[in-house]
Amino acid sequence: MTRSDHNKSESLTYEEIFHSVEDGILVHDAETGAILDANQAAEHLYGYSSNELTNMHISDFSADHPAYSQEEVSVRLIKHVQVASTNSNGSSNETMELRGLSTSN
Repeated sequence: MTRSDHNKSESLTYEEIFHSVEDGILVHDAETGAILDANQAAEHLYGYSSNELTNMHISDFSADHPAYSQEEVSVRLIKHVQVASTNSNGSSNETMELRGLSTSN
């Protein structure tokens, strides 16, 4: 299997998982916080189509207390990506860990 074939295989696996889980998943741009994709469970959870969600800001459907601004989402996403891309000894780690947003730091 070539590296290209391996990457295609991983992509298919990601798509299969993304669309088959029962948990709502929103994929965000780590720099802007923009919603790039939403699975069917997220559509059901939030009551909007994937297309509608990708044209919304997280603050459009988050709870009023605390409300997440687009800027706060971006900051939190960048923070979690940085934490996930560095392992315990400080060296780079190729595995990306996905974490949800929380109100605690």
